Amino acid sequence: MVLSEWLKKIKPSVPKRGLLLAAACFWAIAGAILMIRGIHGIKGAHGIYGKITISVIAGLIFFILLFIRISAKHIRRILSIDILRPCVFSFFDFRSYILIAIMITAGIFTGKINIIPHQTVSFFLITMAMPLLLSSFWFLLSFIQYHRIIQK
Repeated sequence: MVLSEWLKKIKPSVPKRGLLLAAACFWAIAGAILMIRGIHGIKGAHGIYGKITISVIAGLIFFILLFIRISAKHIRRILSIDILRPCVFSFFDFRSYILIAIMITAGIFTGKINIIPHQTVSFFLITMAMPLLLSSFWFLLSFIQYHRIIQK
């Protein structure tokens, strides 16, 4: 058996609709991890409820200004894929995976060097969790409405 044939057999492929669900799960898991880490890191902070409110509002603004476009771009790309059963990991393009790797690395590095106070980082994590969680709902909604979307 040729290597390319073997790779095709083991490739985890799903229908395009499944990519929307995979993206929703990916963003939900990433957002939940950030939210849990953020909430865990702010225990005992002074003025916690006001700071959480500001973080949530900032996250909503970040979602509206940036993540709606990013999510819509990925949804359009998924819907336009020509392959009947693409790889489950193709819900993002390669450039997006590189960006995610850089962001994760920067987050780990920032946490390890302790230049920024831990509670400040925790509020930032909550702020970043919001657009990720909202994007996961955007992908989930597209998954649910898939048949209606593709008929347009």
